[in-house]
Amino acid sequence: MLVIVGPSASGKTEISRCLIKEYNLKRVITCTTRPMRRDEVNGRDYYFLSVEEFKEGIKNNLFIEYTKYNNDYYGTYYKEIADDKIIILDRVGFLNIKKILKDKIISFYIETPLSERKMRMIKRGDTINRIYQKIEYDNQNFPSKISGIDYYITNDTDSILESAKKIYDLYKERLGL
Repeated sequence: MLVIVGPSASGKTEISRCLIKEYNLKRVITCTTRPMRRDEVNGRDYYFLSVEEFKEGIKNNLFIEYTKYNNDYYGTYYKEIADDKIIILDRVGFLNIKKILKDKIISFYIETPLSERKMRMIKRGDTINRIYQKIEYDNQNFPSKISGIDYYITNDTDSILESAKKIYDLYKERLGL
């Protein structure tokens, strides 16, 4: 399984979409309690759950990992895990899933300059307050290096397509393809 990790607006989702489109990989659909953005679709981008539904899933051990971020829950159903899929995780989610799946995952950390990330958040409609909350969270939870990450990809001057190609080439190489 290919795991993409990085702070808010680093390009994780766009790179993931490109990998799916260009290389026919599948995406793990994760769950969240945050509000749906204007361009998102339930069941395609996330499973959008109420807080009550999410807590029921925790109680029933349906999640391989979950975390709370900016007062919203995020998690991954066990049933979504497969070798030929991509998953986007934060640091906590990555560390939790790495403990369970160990060498069955190949992980990529997306590094992007803060100024670029801020511009992306503004373009996608995040409020100024939300942007500062995300930056504060990211400053606390995304150190420059995370133990267990296989590859670091800088997404500043490369296009999304170039970053996706780098990731796919490294992924194939690691799989021995």
